[in-house]
Amino acid sequence: MHWVRLAEPPDLEMVRRKVPGFRVAMLDPILPVLDRPGRKPQLFDTMTRWREVAAERGLSLAETAIQYEMDASGWSSEQVVEYMRMIERAMYRQTHAVYEEEVVIPTTPFRPNTTADWVQHMASPRRLTDGVTAQTLKWVHGAGAGIPGVPVVAGPMGSGGGYIHAALWAVKEAHGFSDDDLLRGLFVAAGIGAIAYTRTAPTGEVTGCTGETGICGAMAAAAIAEMASGAPERVENAASLLLQAVIGMPCDPIAGGAGQPCRSRVLTTTCMAHVFADLALAGRDAILPLHEVIDVADQVGRSLPPGLLCTGRAGAAVTPTAQRKAIAFREWFDMTVREGIRRPPGNLI
Repeated sequence: MHWVRLAEPPDLEMVRRKVPGFRVAMLDPILPVLDRPGRKPQLFDTMTRWREVAAERGLSLAETAIQYEMDASGWSSEQVVEYMRMIERAMYRQTHAVYEEEVVIPTTPFRPNTTADWVQHMASPRRLTDGVTAQTLKWVHGAGAGIPGVPVVAGPMGSGGGYIHAALWAVKEAHGFSDDDLLRGLFVAAGIGAIAYTRTAPTGEVTGCTGETGICGAMAAAAIAEMASGAPERVENAASLLLQAVIGMPCDPIAGGAGQPCRSRVLTTTCMAHVFADLALAGRDAILPLHEVIDVADQVGRSLPPGLLCTGRAGAAVTPTAQRKAIAFREWFDMTVREGIRRPPGNLI
């Protein structure tokens, strides 16, 4: 398979004539990344520099993040902000559709309806979790429901945008923050993501779960500190503190294991985002600037054995129970192929 990026949609018939013998298809990106020839130099690649640029220009962190995107895309400030509003609406739907729309969550023998389980438990007197954490869990379950027809906003992991939004929305509703506060937070989260993608490869295949759930958590923690009007250095501390806590996490998913153990890790980082934001707002010094923590996470992640980098050949994936799950999953998978049963999205199996 070969792919190319073009400035304009191609004439597929012309392309097919030029490459006989190949099947040619065009996939429209749900949220394309903006780029253009002659783009301006990257405005910042560390949060330390981001804070310096903001101070030099008399801008907030969010305003500087908007300028970063203006330099990359050539768009106006208004276009960039409206685009982020569109993304936020998509993330809102990803986290809320299961609770607000007439939808069906597809399940398999290997993935129960965890959203329904959590909703039932929230109404139970046996529930132990409350406040922002309980609401974060509610929206996280919505983000990972994988409902056909409901777009998923990606992040450093498949459903990462929804998980970040879940953490921010729980804080927003608990503390009465405005829609503009949420938008500022999302721009700061985006800036953290840009730094991470500049300095590392935030994927389980390269840096383990730290590169996925860890970066998502750092983005959310910084965004929450921004929503609460934290000073720029405290916003950086929030991201640094959280990421320091999860360096070295492997990526060892269990085939047919309902997303475990990676699901536990994303629940950890999203539910701890507001805690580390609060610590930073209280004055806790992270000591290490964020870019140094990202660099350490990259070094440690790349030093993990290959079996712990999303290959299913080590860690939790090779325990006796996981191996039995994998065999049962493969048997079910082969059976559904023969019987022509329509499967739910892959992240649910």
